Amino acid sequence: MIDNLEKAIVICSKTIKLVKEESNILNCLVNFEELLNILLIMKNLNSKNRSAGIKYRKCEIKKNLNLIKLEKLIYSNFKLSNKELAEKLNISEKEFYRSKFNVVSKELKTRYKKQSLF
Repeated sequence: MIDNLEKAIVICSKTIKLVKEESNILNCLVNFEELLNILLIMKNLNSKNRSAGIKYRKCEIKKNLNLIKLEKLIYSNFKLSNKELAEKLNISEKEFYRSKFNVVSKELKTRYKKQSLF
């Protein structure tokens, strides 16, 4: 990885020198395109090396807090729709379904429906 970065820096410095020294614009553009291609390849390598299942701490904390709020909301009124629950949690419906809050809410609704008196 470091070798690729060093190569990119060397090519970048060569390109800058070519722009300063040569008057032929076509050669400079070709070298610049090569540099861009190398940088794009390096960017792809970096993104491929990163694991796909990274969980960010801040997002996990927010999700856990929203789960606690969701349980309290359903405990107080199990007849709320998913749309209303998403509004009360201050998240979009897309996020509500993407984060699997709908599955949790369905389980909680069935549990608290059995416990209700009326």
